[in-house]
Amino acid sequence: MPRDGSAGYSEYTRQKQEHLWLILNTIGGVLNGIIQRHQWVNPYILWWDLNGGPGCYHNGSIGSPLLALQMARKYDLPFEASAWEIDDECHGRLVQNLVRIGRLRLVDTTNRQAVLHAEDTRDAIRYTVYPSDYNLTIPKCLKDLQSTAKSRYGMIYSDENGRLPPFKLLRQCAEVLEHCDIIIHVAATPIKRQFYSSMHPLSQRLSEMVKTIGKAIWIVREPHEHFQWTFLIGTNWDSFPIFKRHGFHGLWTPIGREIMRRLDYNLEEYIGQLDLFND
Repeated sequence: MPRDGSAGYSEYTRQKQEHLWLILNTIGGVLNGIIQRHQWVNPYILWWDLNGGPGCYHNGSIGSPLLALQMARKYDLPFEASAWEIDDECHGRLVQNLVRIGRLRLVDTTNRQAVLHAEDTRDAIRYTVYPSDYNLTIPKCLKDLQSTAKSRYGMIYSDENGRLPPFKLLRQCAEVLEHCDIIIHVAATPIKRQFYSSMHPLSQRLSEMVKTIGKAIWIVREPHEHFQWTFLIGTNWDSFPIFKRHGFHGLWTPIGREIMRRLDYNLEEYIGQLDLFND
């Protein structure tokens, strides 16, 4: 991983962050309304960022941990955020950028687990940055939230930078936190390569793995670049906005199903399916 502040950054990253902000901004406005209308809802919105990264890149653009914080401040939402970053260098940079750019103050670093609060005590913001593998930490977090899970709203974000998303873990999150939307940014091409590989084959295609996560509604974005980068949004809210102008479509629609086929199959199989359909 590069050490110049460009970790995880590419030519496509700017558009990815614009689309992520579109999603966060929409959900933030909805959550603000829910908190105002329903007293039984825990006012602290959850944000779990499984791949925190450095928080800010060499060109000054901000990453998902700070975009989520920006969303919370825009809507004046009480905010309980967690980010996981196992790389030592990126972990340190993320904490520094949350202080420098995010206007947070460091209150604890026990076992290198950074706990930050807002500089302004009027802002109800708590941010934890874990230096550990989320596969080890999140099950404990879910257990701690079990008794209050029904009242918790928020978002869980996975962006594995080309690797396979942790579908089993995301399914566990969806089972416990039914009111938290799942946002996955994923490259479909490496998954297809692994599916067809004789060395490390997958037993399921991308669409089949997505279905294992217990969300009633799924929205997919048209793929970008040769790696077929896409967003998948899982929610239980049947009125979730669909950003068609930006290439997002419901998986229940003909366009959404066609996009998913492109993400699932290699070119030969995809063309073969079209030939069968046209026969």
